[in-house]
Amino acid sequence: MKRTVLLMFFAALFVAGCDLFYDEFTLALNLEPVKHTYPLNPGGTSYTLPPTFFDLGSYVDSDYAGDITGGGIYNIGVMLSPAHTGRTINGNAAIAYGSYSATISYTGNWNDFSTERTILSDPTLVSIDDPAEFEAMMREIFRQNPLPTITLQGNGTSSQAISAGDSLTITLYGQAAASITLN
Repeated sequence: MKRTVLLMFFAALFVAGCDLFYDEFTLALNLEPVKHTYPLNPGGTSYTLPPTFFDLGSYVDSDYAGDITGGGIYNIGVMLSPAHTGRTINGNAAIAYGSYSATISYTGNWNDFSTERTILSDPTLVSIDDPAEFEAMMREIFRQNPLPTITLQGNGTSSQAISAGDSLTITLYGQAAASITLN
């Protein structure tokens, strides 16, 4: 009830032309997750994730594309499919932009990754090797307007031979700040 009354009050001020709404404000936007599934080559115990390019600008709602003032990737997920008992995995993925590169490491039992594991929920399984470099890269990326293209690539090893149909999915979760003016 209080929320409804408050919204009606602000709507009345807005309709009346009150300058309260003239100033600029910042809106936090959840970006569409950047997700890629890499099929792993069967037979060996090592694998390579070839470079994949993501135009971050295409993950922002077009209504806000020119208004982005900051943001970053706040979570990174890793998932392996299908499940394999007794197999361990050790790998990394590099996110790169310009002269910046940040490495994400993941290690554990293959089955640990049969559901998505992230740096926020499972920091012992998934981690950022150099958080300061990662933060510097995020600041640089989200200063660009429009948002630039980033590269994702990596490699890893498995304790047992990789099977036909095995795959690795990496998901980047981001948020952007949009500067909005109502006038």
